[in-house]
Amino acid sequence: MNEIPWYRVDLTDDPAGARRQLELQARFERLFLERGTPQNVAMYSTGLMGDAEVFRVYFSPATQEHFADFLRDIGSEACPRPMDVRGFLVGPAPAVMREILGYAPRTD
Repeated sequence: MNEIPWYRVDLTDDPAGARRQLELQARFERLFLERGTPQNVAMYSTGLMGDAEVFRVYFSPATQEHFADFLRDIGSEACPRPMDVRGFLVGPAPAVMREILGYAPRTD
């Protein structure tokens, strides 16, 4: 069975990666608000900068439908549903973000 792809961007876990994450988050949030806060669109992260060598941000599958240009512009790549999410960055209410993700993120 083919799963609907998610999208991700890998960032370095250093000051340059942190700046890029903040830029991506600000752009995504602006689009999210401008387009009426679509309930199935969300941005997640693997945790906090400093947790690992690679910091990832993920975008839910519906992001392609609503923000395809954004995903292309930031160089995202399709990936399976992430299993390492630890943070909700931008999206609808946390309960909806958990539903989109399909599980409750780790908090440890």
